[in-house]
Amino acid sequence: MLALQFGAGKIGRGFLAQLYARSGFETVFVETRADLVASLNRHRTCWIEWTDGVRETIAPVSAIDAQDTEAIAAAFARAEVASTAVGVNALPLLAPLIAAGLRRRAAENPKPLNLLLGENALEAHTRLRDALLQTLAPDEHPPPTAQATAIRPIRYRVHPKRHRLARLAPPARAFARAHAADRVGQAERRQTGTLLS
Repeated sequence: MLALQFGAGKIGRGFLAQLYARSGFETVFVETRADLVASLNRHRTCWIEWTDGVRETIAPVSAIDAQDTEAIAAAFARAEVASTAVGVNALPLLAPLIAAGLRRRAAENPKPLNLLLGENALEAHTRLRDALLQTLAPDEHPPPTAQATAIRPIRYRVHPKRHRLARLAPPARAFARAHAADRVGQAERRQTGTLLS
């Protein structure tokens, strides 16, 4: 099973890909940074580090350069699920890639596809929809709902000192280091000189 993830940043690698790996999916990232694409393809894995120091490996993974429209369309046609984590302002840049993927999928794979928008904006789905409508030919309007459905999950961070819900998770493993933003974590990073990315 294949999951296509647009964006290999902290949310793409450290959250969505982790969920895909735990569910038995291979994650294929679409990424603009050539060095990251090469690294993911060379190692076929990435990892996150929890606050208790435990590393969780995310595998198998691979990556496609965001300029390789043909390879992205082929992966889109084969994917069981697709998701974005590129930032809401970059969503319109995905429209040509998704449009090519929809066309290829319509020709090769009649199965429906859910497109999860892991963006920190409630109107993310309308931005992507509007960009897609501008990209697709008039006879392709609206996008074929049998091929793709946009789902807008609401992503948020839970801070253990501000929200009681955070206390339900085991405190040592509640948050990955990449997302630790409390004052204690900042002080610890200044003392140790470690960069968490």
